[in-house]
Amino acid sequence: MDIARFFIPYIAGKNKNPILFSDAFARSDGAVGNGWVGATWTLASGKALNTPNISPTELLTDGGLENWDSETALTSWTETLAGTSTLNREGTVIDSGTYALRIDVDASNSLSYIRQTITAVNKWVFVDFKLRTTGGYGNVSLATSATQSPAFAPGATYTEYKTSLRSAATGNALRLLRYNAASKSIYFDTVSAKTLTESELILSRPVCPTSDYVLSVNVATLESGTHAGIVFALDNPANPLNYYIATFCGSDFSGVSLAKVVNGVYTPVISDTNPLPTTVFTANDKITIAKSGANLRIYKNDSLVSVTQTIDAGLVNNLYAGLFSTYSGNQFDNWSEQVKPVGGSSSFVDAFFL
Repeated sequence: MDIARFFIPYIAGKNKNPILFSDAFARSDGAVGNGWVGATWTLASGKALNTPNISPTELLTDGGLENWDSETALTSWTETLAGTSTLNREGTVIDSGTYALRIDVDASNSLSYIRQTITAVNKWVFVDFKLRTTGGYGNVSLATSATQSPAFAPGATYTEYKTSLRSAATGNALRLLRYNAASKSIYFDTVSAKTLTESELILSRPVCPTSDYVLSVNVATLESGTHAGIVFALDNPANPLNYYIATFCGSDFSGVSLAKVVNGVYTPVISDTNPLPTTVFTANDKITIAKSGANLRIYKNDSLVSVTQTIDAGLVNNLYAGLFSTYSGNQFDNWSEQVKPVGGSSSFVDAFFL
């Protein structure tokens, strides 16, 4: 479905015009201004970006993977073994320090990994790590919250990756994993996990008069593994406990993932369980969300990417929306919104559900 053809007649003034606002961010570097609110958001070279504060408190013990009880047993991490895959102390192929972790994967691609419980309750967690492979992929995940990074394949040189994961209320275990790596070796080193401040991840618009709208934005650049997109059905930008996000994160369903946070608890709504490296995101890809009452549709570059979703009853009437980003390398362009006025027609939104 080509949604572009619906914009012109409504902008032209038919059917009780929606309230229109657009922002190309084409102004001086510095504060975003123009009605936007976000403490850590700025403009640079005509793009909006977020540089959220990363907590100084490290969540991991021995993220450098230096302390071993034996050549196959890390002191501060718990091991899970399967098949004949092995977890090994690597003293030659390292990024920093004396040792790294090497996962030698058997021919059956059996899952062996290390994990460590972290103290982070219903938080966004920013993970930075170094990865090297002889083939296949490596990734990281938080076990109980069902969030994980894309699978990365750096090759024979250690490469730094960043990812944003969402923790659950209890039992959060950061895992270092292999993915599709039969008979290959996966090397991890220099791992760090720290929390982000949730309110800083949001750049919000003034409160909407109604909760029926069409919102879109171009994501100009994306750090694969981090999240960048639209937040909506948001209760309070200063204390966000309930909201939806439609984001690019380097993988996921048609390149766009959908998740909800209800009373602080994060739940994926649309996402892949085994994401591969970013092949579905291209610079300046556009996300559009159309919300009519409890009905939601998501578009990528004007093409529908999901069946109609149903917004939770407790969030359906929340009146804030805006941008969402977990990393400074993500940049936005060309925000557009059409919002139903009080007493106005929702025909402009309904057109997206034909």
